[in-house]
Amino acid sequence: MPMNCSRPSNPRQLALSLGLALGLFGLAACGSSAVDESQAGNGALSSTPISRPTGVKPASGDSSGPQPSYEGHDLTRISDADADAMAADLSEKARTVTREADTETSRSGLYWDNKKEGSYFCAVCGLPLYDSKTKFVSGTGWPSFYEAANSKHIETTVDYKGRGPRTEVHCSRCASHLGHIFNDGYQTPTGMRHCINSVSLNFVPAGKPWPAKSLPATPASKTK
Repeated sequence: MPMNCSRPSNPRQLALSLGLALGLFGLAACGSSAVDESQAGNGALSSTPISRPTGVKPASGDSSGPQPSYEGHDLTRISDADADAMAADLSEKARTVTREADTETSRSGLYWDNKKEGSYFCAVCGLPLYDSKTKFVSGTGWPSFYEAANSKHIETTVDYKGRGPRTEVHCSRCASHLGHIFNDGYQTPTGMRHCINSVSLNFVPAGKPWPAKSLPATPASKTK
């Protein structure tokens, strides 16, 4: 049904219009604190494919050289063409999530219930993103973390493509879509929930060697 954008002619009509708008605004994809795992598991929260994230910094085109994080990882932006090529070997679902900002179905991913200790990396470029120490059970059916392993390894932008504005999070090196960040009342050290798609991540158990593309390019600095 098309939304009626005409101005309400009386207070009662205005109140009904405002109530409808607020109700729609309160809905969000990629999980909700009001939805338990049994509800999320029916796939109703899976979104349709949407366009690639916008509002992120462009691929580096200057001659300033690599931009390392304090841990020594090269954060120089990878071009869209190169990132697409790097994602070519991923599953079709992983490609549509990481490169087209789709969302996997709740409880369908490998890591939503993963309780092993270890590190989570960008599935496309290998940048370290999250640590098991900050992972918690959210009851949404998606991997949830209360903060990134390194705040410079992720970037955010406002996503207006759903039923209300949300904070989209993506890899700071290849701009691949990871998920969304919510501030919805979980009792965590930050109060935040990074709701991440499993297919956007690769997990390496503690004690196992990191992939070559995930290793620092330069020695770590002493300050963050």
